[in-house]
Amino acid sequence: MLKEQGKIITIAFYILDLFFLILAFAISYVIRNSFLPAFFPSSFPTPILEFKDYLILLLILIIIWSFYAIKLGLYRSWRTLSIREEVKTVIKISFYTMLTFGVLIFLSRIDEILTYHRFPRSLLALFILFLTLLISGEKLFIRTLSRYLRSRGYNYRTILIVGIGETARKFLINLRRNPHWGFKVVGVLAPNSSSKSRTFAGYPVLGDIDDLNRIVEENVVDDVLFAVNAKELGRLANKILALEELGIRTLFSLDIFPHNRAWVEISSFAQVPVITFSNTPATAVQLFLKRVIDIVVSILLLVMLAPIIMAVAILIKITSRGPVFFKQRRCGLNGREFTLYKFRTMVEDAEKRLEEVRHLNTVNGPAFKAKDDPRVTSIGKFLRRYSLDELPQLWNVLKGDMSLVGPRPPIPDEVKRYKRWQKRRLSMKPGITGLWQVSGRSELDFNEWMALDMKYIDSWSLWLDLKIMIRTVPAILSGKGAH
Repeated sequence: MLKEQGKIITIAFYILDLFFLILAFAISYVIRNSFLPAFFPSSFPTPILEFKDYLILLLILIIIWSFYAIKLGLYRSWRTLSIREEVKTVIKISFYTMLTFGVLIFLSRIDEILTYHRFPRSLLALFILFLTLLISGEKLFIRTLSRYLRSRGYNYRTILIVGIGETARKFLINLRRNPHWGFKVVGVLAPNSSSKSRTFAGYPVLGDIDDLNRIVEENVVDDVLFAVNAKELGRLANKILALEELGIRTLFSLDIFPHNRAWVEISSFAQVPVITFSNTPATAVQLFLKRVIDIVVSILLLVMLAPIIMAVAILIKITSRGPVFFKQRRCGLNGREFTLYKFRTMVEDAEKRLEEVRHLNTVNGPAFKAKDDPRVTSIGKFLRRYSLDELPQLWNVLKGDMSLVGPRPPIPDEVKRYKRWQKRRLSMKPGITGLWQVSGRSELDFNEWMALDMKYIDSWSLWLDLKIMIRTVPAILSGKGAH
């Protein structure tokens, strides 16, 4: 019954969100069509089409927004999560909707195909702004109201805790401190009969695991949470199946596994439920958008910078012998090798002369960097100073070997000498730029590179990528730290 009520509430919230989405679009249309041209005629001189002419594009926006709302878990249970996290999710959904819709318009020119001439960017910006404000306000109101009601004893769930260890203690303390979560603790069960305690963390111990069936039959129990170790959990299969037959929701604490920084994800693999621990971001939506951004931006930059790319190629060809491009095997995602392209900045036989200049290395660890490398050509110094030699890597990004932002791509010989923990930097695609690029470039030693790459992986987000790309421009123009 509670599950059915939950589904009905979820559908109601979704319909309410759709109402505010359409309202946001209507408000944005009125402001763009009436107020902006009246107050700012020079900036918004052209009237836009009638509201009905944008209904198909509004439908596309609804589909995109709904997709991200479901994928990012907007309609999951937020009972024990903060209001700030829910609002943050709303902002993410709005941002991804704007980005995806903008890319769709750019790639397909769907607004021209539908004879809409063009979809005003100001209308899209206003829509995203009001959409975020309205739905965030709705979520704030609902969460505040529901928390008030739960703290007064309404809309609560009863829960039975199985376990008398430190994990169970933490759960019980948090439940007591947060009555607005809406949980009433029925009591505690010891995982075995050896325990003689009558109370635990201020709650009654109702017996041991053998008493589970009796307890759930004698009491109103909505949820049973197992906070036990892996060995104890393995002996509870029959009890868990019994709870399933009774229709009681079962929860499991996952700190029975050793994981420090890993993201935890519950999913299905080959039709079998699995728990995944990953040290890299596992948000498929964000990774998909990262790839879309890589494709769109790399295409734009290759087109826009084509004259510079041709000029650099000509300069390299007429100033030194050898090919225009330097090709080198590098390690990408999880150690996959690929061919990296750069403009050649050294003499033709530079790799064969590496041992001659090994003593000039200025960084510790397996990497090699030399400030005054005699193998670098005169034009090569200029290209390196302003990172123009990296431009061909836009082709690597377009192919999917690299990303615009990510850890520095190492050579296979360097990877062979990595310590085990250092190999984690291969868990994300390498990038043309990254935290190392905007934090000192070649002035950093190997350990600092490693620390920045790990920091990037552990805190990755699309927003972080955007900040790094913005910071890359002044870092390159300054020429500081490049050699």
